[in-house]
Amino acid sequence: MEQKVPFWRSVRLSIILLTAGGMFVFTLMRGLIGFSMVCMVNSTAVGGAHSRHNYNASNVAVCDEQVVQIKDEYDGQFHWLPHQQGIVFAALSWGEILTDLPAGY
Repeated sequence: MEQKVPFWRSVRLSIILLTAGGMFVFTLMRGLIGFSMVCMVNSTAVGGAHSRHNYNASNVAVCDEQVVQIKDEYDGQFHWLPHQQGIVFAALSWGEILTDLPAGY
């Protein structure tokens, strides 16, 4: 005669809960990476990466006299170009695809 395993101690339930938790974490990471990328990337460095500055003796004095403006935005510490940011997004997507395939999705 087979011995019945209690529902809360079954291996199937453990696997289902672990899989559901993993899918929840993947979805949460995919949703939050867009918000966190804004805080991680230094927007002034990205904007200035493609521009050129022409400093000479006549406009240096003008720059010193300008009033310092209050900064109400956050500039992150990473100097990533848009292509590098795309690699981060792609790595997250490929990681999700490669881990979902063995699970049978």
